Amino acid sequence: MKRKIRIVFVLPSLVPGGAERIISFVSQNLDPDTFDSRLLIAGYEKDTAYDVKGIEVTYLNKSRVLYAIPFMLFFLLRKRPDVVVSSIAHLNAAMALISPFFAKTRFIGRE
Repeated sequence: MKRKIRIVFVLPSLVPGGAERIISFVSQNLDPDTFDSRLLIAGYEKDTAYDVKGIEVTYLNKSRVLYAIPFMLFFLLRKRPDVVVSSIAHLNAAMALISPFFAKTRFIGRE
């Protein structure tokens, strides 16, 4: 049996917005036989505007992405994903700072 590709989608929050809607939709609709997908949200669970069922969602409950960076680093070190997909410019910058710690992980920044 082939190992599933571990993929983490990182967003600043799940408040109503285009990037949030697209990433939450894509993360839920990847083939579960091929991908082990998770959502990592820097913001609060109470701000969730989109239904995210059938996928593991981790909320860091931080008011800013800047405050969430160390927690994102520890989460990624613990989960060791194969691919990390982030969206929105300031979060992509944070992922660029974290990426040197993960030589075998592919980081994808979506603007």
